[in-house]
Amino acid sequence: MATDPAVVPYLKAVFNGPVGMTLDSFLAPLRVFPQFANDGHGGEVVFGIIGIVTVLVAGSMWRKRKLQGDAHSATAV
Repeated sequence: MATDPAVVPYLKAVFNGPVGMTLDSFLAPLRVFPQFANDGHGGEVVFGIIGIVTVLVAGSMWRKRKLQGDAHSATAV
């Protein structure tokens, strides 16, 4: 999603401005350097993390529903 040609201009507009500078200055003391400002790849890192969290949340919800369905089937028999 972060490399989609339709999304890249919006990412650059957001992360090359004050948001990117603030994130860079906040993460510098922590020695985390994804470089948001100045055409860095921090936006790709953010969207990668969002994708990971989305997959984990969806998987846990799917697993919970599956387990509840199996438990309901076992009690119905």
